[in-house]
Amino acid sequence: MEKFISLEKLKKSYGRHKVLEGVSVSFAPTGLVCLLGESGSGKTTLINTVGGIDTFRGGSVTVGGNKMTGRMDRRTESIRNRNFGYIFQNYYLLSGQTVYENLRLALAPYGLSPDEEKSRIEYLLDSVGMLKYRKRRVSMLSGGQQQRVAIARALIRSPQVIFADEPTGNLDEAATMRVMSILKKVSRSRLVLLATHERRIAEFFADRIISLRDGVITEDREITGKRSYTRTDDTALYLKEYDNSRIGNEKAYMDFYGRPGDSVSLTVVCDRGKVFVRADHGEKLAVIDGSSEARIVDDERPEITDNDAADESFELENIAPVRTGRLTAKQILSMGAASIASMGKRMIMPAVAMLLTAVFSVIAVADFETVRNLDMRSFIQSDSRAVDVTVEKNALISYLAFDETANGIITGISESGINAELWPRFTAEPTYKLDGFYQLGSLSSKFYGYSYMPIDYVDESSLVAGRMPENPLEAVADVWMLQSFMDRKTIMSQSITDYRSFLGDGIVFTGKGITLTIVGICDTGNTSLYIDRFVGLSLGMSGNPVAPLSSLIQAYPEYAGITLGKSESGMPEALVNKHTWDYTTRGENAYSAGNGLHFMATGFYSDDFPFTYVVSDELYEVILNAMVCSTKSFTVLTDDPAAVRQYFKSSETEHDTIRCTVDYDYGDGKASYDRQRSERLSARAVVTGAILLMSLAVLFTAMKYSAVRSAGDIGVYRLLGIGKSSISAVFAVQILITSAFTTLPGSLATAGVLTLLSSVQSLGIEYSITLPALALTVLALTAANLFIGIAPVISLLHMPPARLSAKYDI
Repeated sequence: MEKFISLEKLKKSYGRHKVLEGVSVSFAPTGLVCLLGESGSGKTTLINTVGGIDTFRGGSVTVGGNKMTGRMDRRTESIRNRNFGYIFQNYYLLSGQTVYENLRLALAPYGLSPDEEKSRIEYLLDSVGMLKYRKRRVSMLSGGQQQRVAIARALIRSPQVIFADEPTGNLDEAATMRVMSILKKVSRSRLVLLATHERRIAEFFADRIISLRDGVITEDREITGKRSYTRTDDTALYLKEYDNSRIGNEKAYMDFYGRPGDSVSLTVVCDRGKVFVRADHGEKLAVIDGSSEARIVDDERPEITDNDAADESFELENIAPVRTGRLTAKQILSMGAASIASMGKRMIMPAVAMLLTAVFSVIAVADFETVRNLDMRSFIQSDSRAVDVTVEKNALISYLAFDETANGIITGISESGINAELWPRFTAEPTYKLDGFYQLGSLSSKFYGYSYMPIDYVDESSLVAGRMPENPLEAVADVWMLQSFMDRKTIMSQSITDYRSFLGDGIVFTGKGITLTIVGICDTGNTSLYIDRFVGLSLGMSGNPVAPLSSLIQAYPEYAGITLGKSESGMPEALVNKHTWDYTTRGENAYSAGNGLHFMATGFYSDDFPFTYVVSDELYEVILNAMVCSTKSFTVLTDDPAAVRQYFKSSETEHDTIRCTVDYDYGDGKASYDRQRSERLSARAVVTGAILLMSLAVLFTAMKYSAVRSAGDIGVYRLLGIGKSSISAVFAVQILITSAFTTLPGSLATAGVLTLLSSVQSLGIEYSITLPALALTVLALTAANLFIGIAPVISLLHMPPARLSAKYDI
C-alpha cells in the first residue's frame, strides 16, 4: 500500500493520563478510513494529533514525506494548511457571521477572485443542501444546518486529507446519508479519516475500519464486497415484511399483517357510516389518513447499496494557499470590524472598562499636570538678577561713623570684582486703569509682585510684541508680569484675554505724577518692568522726580543749547518745571531734591514735561549713590547672587559695628517652589500611579474576559489555518475601533468637563491638562488597550488549536 500518512509509535498524554499508547499505522492517499470506538477510546485525539491541531511528545507523524515536529510551529502550520481540512461535531463556526462569510473566510489564504469564491461557495452549499441559507447568520441555524455548513467549509478547497470527527452526530438519517455519500465520493481521490461510534455507518461507507480502545488499535481491517444499508428512520410500513391472513364474511372482512407471534383482539362497530374500534387488550391504535407521516406500501423495504451512495455527485478542484495563513489588510480590517458586531454583549464589558480607564486616567494625569505645572508666579515675585540689601548700625557706633563705614561698603562693591551694580529699592505700586462698561465706570487695579529693571537689561531680541522705548516715559513689560496680573481673577483681569492688550496702555504712579506707557512686551523669564534709568531714580527717591537734560531736549528741541554744570558754590545746576519755579523759589534758587541732594536752579521749562528737575546726564551715578547711601536700603543687580551675599556677609564680619541683611527673593521663592512642587509631585505620583494601576487592572480583567469569550472565534481562525499574526491583527483592529469610540471621546469629554469646572472660580477646583499631555494620554491609553487586549489573545494563540477550540462553548 502506498503511504501518504505514517505514524510510528505515536504517544499522547494529558498530564498523567495516557490517551495514545504507541500507535503505529499508515494511510494511503485515498479512501475512507473510519476510526471506530466508544467515547474516550482515543479516536478524536488521534485525528487531532495526526491533523496537526494538537501536540504530541512521543513517536512521529509523517505526511507526504514531511515529518511533523509535534509542536505548533511553522512546519506543522504549513503541512496542515496545504493538505488538511476539518469537520467537527461542534461545528466551530463564527456564529455572528453569515453562512457565506464563514465559507469565504476559509478561502482567505487562497487569493481567489470574488467570482471564483462565489462559484466555489455556492457549489458546496448546494451540495449539502444549504444554498438557500447562504445569507443567514449561523446563530439562526439549527444544529443540523450548522453541521452541514461546517462540512461545506471543510470541503471548500478540496484538501488532500479530510479529518471528520463525528460529522453526522447532529444530522438526521437522510442528511447523514447525503453527507456520507459526498465524503465517499471525495474519498475516491483523497483521504478521508472519519472518527465515529456508529458501526452501521462505518460498515456501509468505510473502505477500512480501525477500531480503538484505550488508545490502542484493537482491529484494522479492509472492507470489501457489496454492502447495503437499511434506513431506520423510514416511517413507511412495507407489507411484504409481514405475515398476512384474511378474516371475514360477506358483511365484513379484514386483512391482518403481523410478525410471527403477533396477535390482536379488536371490537369493531359500524354505525351509520362511522367505524368505532376498541382494542380489547389495551393495544395502541393509530389511524393512517392523509395527514399521517406513516404510510402503507405494498412492497419490500428498499436497501441502499454502495452503488447508490456512489451516485452522489461531487467535483471540486483542489487549490493551494498562496499566502500560507496570512490575510490581506482589507480582510483584516473587514474581519476586525465584523467581529465587534458579532461579539454583541461580550463587547460591553471591555468597552465600559476602556471608557472608565480613560476617564480616571485623564483625571489622574490632569491632577498630576496641575501639580507638575505648579505656577511659579505665585512663589516668585522678583527678578532673578535682583538682590535686596539693607545695611543697619549696631548700638555701639555713632551715626557719623556708621555712615562712613556703611557708605564705604556700599560703594565698594563696584571695586570688588563682582559683576554687579547698585539700583534703587522701589516701593511704588502703579495703578492700571481700564475704561470698561458705562455702568462700571473706569476700573483700576494695582500691579504688584514684580521688579523694576533698567531698560538696557532687555533688547529687541527678547520682544514678543511691540517695540523698544523711544523716550523715558515708555516702558517694556515682561509677559510674566502681565500674565500674573491677568491670573488674579479680578473683574478687571478677567476682562483682559490677551497680554497684548496692554500695549499702548499707561500705568500711573500717582504720588510721582508719572505715567509710563507700555510700548513693548518681552519674554525674559522674569517678572519685571523695564524702565529708563533716570525714571528709576525718580521712582526710587523720596524726593521729587528728576530727568536728564538729554530727555528734555528730546522732548523739546528748543532747549538744545542749554548746558548744565556746577554753580560757584559747587552745587549741581538744574532746571525746574515752571510750577516749581513760580511757587517754591527759595534764597538763591537752591532746591532740595531729597535724599540729601541739593540743586541750584538756573532756569525753568514747561509744566508739560512731568519731572520736577532736569539735571546733567552725568549726575546719574551721583544721584544714585546719594540715594543708596542715604537710605542704606537698595538693590544690587547681578548675575552672581551668591557672590553678592558673600561680599556683604564678609563686610559684616569685618565691621562688627554694622549689620547687613541680604535677601534674594527670587532664590528663596524658587527654593520654596521647588520644595513644594517636589513634595506635591511625590504625593500625586503615588495617587496617580495607584489610580492608573487600578484602572489598568480593571481593563486587563475586562480584556481577558473578552479574549476568553472570544476563544471560540480564535479557535475557528486557527482551525482554518489563519496565521497567528493575522489573527492578532484582526483583534488589534477590533481594539483600535473600540478605543476610537470609547477612549478618545471619553478622554476629550473628561478634559472638557475638568476645564469647565476649573474655570468656575467659586468651585475651588483646579485642574489643568495641556493639549500635548492630553494627546499623549490618549495615545498611551490606546497603546495600553492594544497591549492589554492583545496579550491574552497571544496567550490563547500559543495553545494547540484542538485544545483552544474546546473553549468555544464557554
